Amino acid sequence: MLNRAFVLTGVLMLLMAVILYLVLGKQASDALVEQMLHREQLATRAGANSFEIFFNLFSRSLLIQAEREITNSVLNNFSLRWDGTPVAGAILVDESGRVKFNGNRLQAPEVGEDLSDRDYFAWAKTAKKGEVFISSPAISRLGASKGKYIVGVATPIIDDRGVFKGLLSAAVILDEMVSQYLELMKVTEKSLIYLTDEGGDIVLTNQSDVLGKNFFEEISKRPFLGSKVLAEKLRRILSLRQEGKLDIAAPERMLIAYAPVAVGNNHLMLGIATPVSDALVFLSPFYFRNLGVIALAFLGFLVIAIRIAKITSYKEAVKVEHQIHKIKESV
Repeated sequence: MLNRAFVLTGVLMLLMAVILYLVLGKQASDALVEQMLHREQLATRAGANSFEIFFNLFSRSLLIQAEREITNSVLNNFSLRWDGTPVAGAILVDESGRVKFNGNRLQAPEVGEDLSDRDYFAWAKTAKKGEVFISSPAISRLGASKGKYIVGVATPIIDDRGVFKGLLSAAVILDEMVSQYLELMKVTEKSLIYLTDEGGDIVLTNQSDVLGKNFFEEISKRPFLGSKVLAEKLRRILSLRQEGKLDIAAPERMLIAYAPVAVGNNHLMLGIATPVSDALVFLSPFYFRNLGVIALAFLGFLVIAIRIAKITSYKEAVKVEHQIHKIKESV
């Protein structure tokens, strides 16, 4: 009877230990996930602030330059003032879309290139004076950035009569933008960083294979369970222009934090996505430690139980032997 009680107690202790182990593990897992999201949120805030400072300062500098007389030497000096940044150079484009002046790091005055097919030129023809446009990523055709992916920052040139006379545009090299800004924002080595416009176009990212593509088009091309829900969430996030956090399966479980970036009349969104496995990697020592404690406790109980069972069995055996002796003496 006593042995059964020990066995039952042992089973109950083991069940309680397993439940405690799972509960503590869940709490630790939730804490690590929340900690990772918090780290990402801090990184996106800092990153969004850095982008705003850079683009707003650069945009103001471009607007000031657009009010002055522009020549190749003036644009060369403008580029030198931004030396050490991702700015490769600046160009003056006439009303027909051809490069009139070109100042860049290499001081190579390449002119005559037709840029009328660029999205910033189409925008500039109807834009108002003082507005700034950030283009979609494209491969540069001239200057120090030739052959590299760039983002164009442009403002229209409009005379006193309100007539469009061309535009002033500067090239920001994306590779340098990634190395100088995005890489510093990574929470872990696997963190993915995206800067997108309101329509979901990826303007800047450390994931080169999706640069210049559209989030919603990419999701529709590779549907997965919950992809439509994710697309709706992303649309709502881009429209609200607020910071926030997400824990989603896309299809791998990802932890995402995002923050708005305001650049002139452009509203962008900066997001950092990190696999949840990177957050839970710190959970293994916790599991092994607790598992070890539970195993030692159970083994200790088992040793004590066996010892008590042996003592109890010995006493019962002695008692039985005394009873046998008494029976023999009475006979």
